[in-house]
Amino acid sequence: MLKRIGCCACAALLLAACSSAPQPEPTPEIAVTFYPTATPTPEPTPTPIPVETIWIDPALPTSWRESLAQQVSDFARQAASAQRQVAMTDNPNADVRISIGDAGAPLITHTLAVAAPFPTVADGIASADFIRFWRGEPAALAGLSDDGQTPPTLFLDPETRVALTLLLGPLAESPNVQVVPSAEVISATWAARPAAFAVVPFDRLEGRWKLLQVDGVNLFEREADMSAYPFTLRVRAQASRR
Repeated sequence: MLKRIGCCACAALLLAACSSAPQPEPTPEIAVTFYPTATPTPEPTPTPIPVETIWIDPALPTSWRESLAQQVSDFARQAASAQRQVAMTDNPNADVRISIGDAGAPLITHTLAVAAPFPTVADGIASADFIRFWRGEPAALAGLSDDGQTPPTLFLDPETRVALTLLLGPLAESPNVQVVPSAEVISATWAARPAAFAVVPFDRLEGRWKLLQVDGVNLFEREADMSAYPFTLRVRAQASRR
């Protein structure tokens, strides 16, 4: 009887254990809160600084271009501000063009002198004859020779050749035109006399040269009509028309 009660008690305990097993707790719901996305405040777009451009004619003699480029560079630094910038450009459609011309602000005036060794008999030439000589007719200036018949030889340095090309157009290649270093122009001309002459910058004339008149204009005269002198180059700065 006791044994039976013990078995019943064990069974009751097992049932109680089973009936008291913990129940799973429900998963709590996750609350999601949505916040509006903040819209960034746009920063103001900076106003571009206008750039004024300057073009220097590449056909000008090298030393002129270098001097002008330095002047333009100095001006660009001085003129720069929050309202504008100044810069050089290779584009000829620039705001300001620097080149040979008759209009615009003058920057460089370069006068070329026609000269011969001091003992030369002739006193001058006509510009029309010089142009013919330049274009391939050496006999056009035979009057510069002592015999009046021998075509003379012209001596000049590379930059003077460039300058004359700007004035007169391309030089016709000829043995009667010799391009030599600047320091050798006078010695080469004297060595080739009595049928030789030269074109040199006016400020390089010296005592061994005889200045020749051109179209009757004597550069040594204070009253010389420079407007009638054909071998003066004027470099100017001109604003583009847009």
